[in-house]
Amino acid sequence: MSEECQTNHLPIENVTDDRGIGSSSICPMCGQRATRTRAKPIEALEVPATMAELVDAYINSRQRAAATMQTYRSLARVHLTQSALGERSAESLRIREVRQWYEQRSLRGATYSATGAVILCRAAFNWAVDSGRLPDEARNPFVRVKVRHPPVRSRFLNAEELKRLWLSSSSLEAYWPAFFKVLVLTGLRVGALRQLRWDDIDLRNDCILANVAKTHDPQMIPFGPELRALLQSLPHDQRWLFPRPESPHRAVSQGAVRWRWTIARQGAGLCDVRLHDLRRTAATWMACSGVPLSHIAALLNHRAWRTTTRYVCHDTVGLRAASMHYQSILTRAAIADQSDLGRPTPAQTHPSR
Repeated sequence: MSEECQTNHLPIENVTDDRGIGSSSICPMCGQRATRTRAKPIEALEVPATMAELVDAYINSRQRAAATMQTYRSLARVHLTQSALGERSAESLRIREVRQWYEQRSLRGATYSATGAVILCRAAFNWAVDSGRLPDEARNPFVRVKVRHPPVRSRFLNAEELKRLWLSSSSLEAYWPAFFKVLVLTGLRVGALRQLRWDDIDLRNDCILANVAKTHDPQMIPFGPELRALLQSLPHDQRWLFPRPESPHRAVSQGAVRWRWTIARQGAGLCDVRLHDLRRTAATWMACSGVPLSHIAALLNHRAWRTTTRYVCHDTVGLRAASMHYQSILTRAAIADQSDLGRPTPAQTHPSR
C-alpha cells in the first residue's frame, strides 16, 4: 500500500488529531489529504521458451547498428531456427550437446559462421541470466565450447597498388574517385562515410566530425591540405557529402558503393582486396609513418587498442629495414666489445653487494 495526494506530491506525512486518536496523512506541500492506493505488483519477466526465442529477444533488447542486426539475425536463422538445438529450452542444454552441434555445423563448411553463432548464444545466455529471465544458478553451456576463430586478415595496399586503384577509380563517374580516396585518407568506415553530411565538415578548423552508428560515439578526424582540396572539389548543393544521383535528398546506398568498388578493384587488378581493406590500409600507413598506436585507435574510433592491432599490418619492406638496422647495430656493438676486452666490464667496475 502507498499513499499520495491528488496532485501526486511526495513524501506523505502522518499526523494525529488533537485527541491523539487515529491518524491521517496529509501532503506537506499542498495540505491535501492523501488517498490510500494499492501498489502495483512487479511483473515477472517473460522467459523465452526456446533457445532461438532467447537469442531473438537478446538481439532486440537494445539498439544496434543495422549491419550488426543483420549479421545476428542471419546467424540465428541459419544455425538456430533451422536446427534442433534452437527448439530446445536454454536451461535444458548441456555442454556435450552444444559441442556436438558445433562440430556438425563445422563439418558442413560453416566453421567460422558457427563460431559466430556460439559467441552470439553465449552472450544471449549471459544477458538472460543478468536480466533475470534465467535463474542465477543456470550454467551457460556455450562458455566451455572451444571454437575456431578465422585467421586475422592482413591485406593492405602498398604504394604501387594505391596508384593502380587511383587510376582505375578515376574512370568512374561523378564523385566515386573521391569516395574511395576519402576512405583511404581518413580510415572511416564505409557506413560512416555514406552518412557524412556537409554539416559534419568543418573547413574552418580542418576536421571532420562524424557520427558513427556502430559505436554511437562521435569521431573527429583532422585533415590536411590534400583532403581539404579533395572535399572542396565536391559539389556543395546537397545535404549529403555523397548523395544518390536519382534521389539527392538521400545518402548513397550500400549497393551502389559495392558495385563501383567491384569495377574499381577489377580495373586495378586487385580482385583479392575487400572494401574494408582500405581502412586497414589507412591504419598500416599511419603506423609506417610513425603515428602512435593510441592516435591510430582514436582516428579509427576504436575503443580498445587490441582492435587496432588487428588493423595494423606489417609491411615486409619496413620489417626488413628494421631487422637490418637492428642487426647492424648489434654487430657493431659486438665488434666494439671484442676490441675492448682489456677494459673492465660494468659488473667488474661496480660489483654487486
